[in-house]
Amino acid sequence: MTKKMLVALGVWCLLTGAAYAAPTNGTWTAPGDFDAGVWQELFSGGGPGQAGNVISAVGTQGSLTGATLTPPVIPIADPPYNWQTAYTNGVLTLNAGGPWDGSGTYASNLGPLTVYSSGALPNNQLIWKMEGSGIISGTGQTVYLTATFDGVFTPLMGSTGGVVGMTGQVTSAEISIVPASGAILLGMLGTGVVGWLRRRKSL
Repeated sequence: MTKKMLVALGVWCLLTGAAYAAPTNGTWTAPGDFDAGVWQELFSGGGPGQAGNVISAVGTQGSLTGATLTPPVIPIADPPYNWQTAYTNGVLTLNAGGPWDGSGTYASNLGPLTVYSSGALPNNQLIWKMEGSGIISGTGQTVYLTATFDGVFTPLMGSTGGVVGMTGQVTSAEISIVPASGAILLGMLGTGVVGWLRRRKSL
């Protein structure tokens, strides 16, 4: 291997080396690949469907925190969903040891999370679906989150006896991680340089 090829390989490794410290790109589902955990919504806004309510979820391999209901609450006719809302300022944290692995804990400031909900049904039945995405800090990768609940929620009681929120086990979830566009470009550039040097050597 020529000196120029060694230099090119070294540059390519430097340009793309950050990928080795990042979570793996791919798609994982729960139940199965990871523990989606338990969700809760605190009625910080005063009651169900109120601006300022905060939703979170905690599992053994990650968490969602700080997602705050932001107006408007939109009525829709898309059975089983009757309402569409947005939750902003959510942070998705992926812990080391999850199926995405990597070398540490990764956080993503999510864009607005769109939530489609049935609203509370008789006997504390509730159906909702959540969708959103964000950029993973430090790696530039995009993470996509989808989660659902279809079951009976448990009311959260305050110290004075009033209902201050609700909670339940996440029914299903999916997390997808895709490469940062810059990483794809750098990888293509490095591969192209090595290929060009090989072709030049063969001439």
